[in-house]
Amino acid sequence: MAFWLNYYSGSIKAALVITCALGIALIGLGGLSPVPGLLIATSCAVSFVGLLALLQHRINSKNLYPIRVVSHPQLGQVSVYRNSWQAQLQPFGLPYSCTLSGVVTADVPTHEQLSLWLAVCDRHQSLLEAAYRVLATNSSKPAFRPADFPLSLIQLQGFDTFMLFFTSRPSLNSKPSGFFVRYKDMAVIEAGRTPWKAKRERLEG
Repeated sequence: MAFWLNYYSGSIKAALVITCALGIALIGLGGLSPVPGLLIATSCAVSFVGLLALLQHRINSKNLYPIRVVSHPQLGQVSVYRNSWQAQLQPFGLPYSCTLSGVVTADVPTHEQLSLWLAVCDRHQSLLEAAYRVLATNSSKPAFRPADFPLSLIQLQGFDTFMLFFTSRPSLNSKPSGFFVRYKDMAVIEAGRTPWKAKRERLEG
């Protein structure tokens, strides 16, 4: 219940504001009695907010489901979303798969994105070691341990900028937790805990 209240908090606030404003207008300016005025105002507010929620759902659905799936000679099956693309890979000799993502442009992926990915693959050992070192000094709880936080996402952000995300293994009794490391020119520029919030859409790449 608390999750859904937080999820729809914006719509609930909008409905209350519209109801109050329209009710005051109908009662004060229209001369209606309080009960009919509030009923009309509430009905109008619910309808308006419902239309907004439907529009938001249509927009979000484009982020939840791929628009198309293309075959890439080096990345395999690439799922293309409204603003991003994703591919499931098993990189760096890891015993599990993780997600590679980038921003959608004319090509999927672009030549710059592919060049950056190949450079990351070439230097993956030193990049992972740098991430482990900087995250080991993080004072937040729980403490970072590579075995507890496997690599889950590699996000290509620019021609020389990318991020690695390390996420805790799924558990029924706890919320997901994780860490991120941002690189520029193959050097760590930022690291910390991944902020987990209730989102209306899929985690975009």
